Amino acid sequence: MLGDENENFVIVRKGLLEGNELCLIEPEGAADIGYSGLEIYAEMLKEKEALKLQAEKERDEMEKKQQEQAPGAANSATMRMK
Repeated sequence: MLGDENENFVIVRKGLLEGNELCLIEPEGAADIGYSGLEIYAEMLKEKEALKLQAEKERDEMEKKQQEQAPGAANSATMRMK
């Protein structure tokens, strides 16, 4: 599982053992190389979705708090626009 990265480095958080090779660019004969560890990719997708849902929940809670703090503000802004 990959973590932060830039043009020089990649943090591998999960999925490598000591002695494993990691290619940062496509090697010659890549079509002939077998893949393993695709279950980690599924885990990465789940983690990404969970982070997205958490961000949406936090945004919704923040909007709700803002509306509760100034309940008339939303209505007056709407009325001014008419």
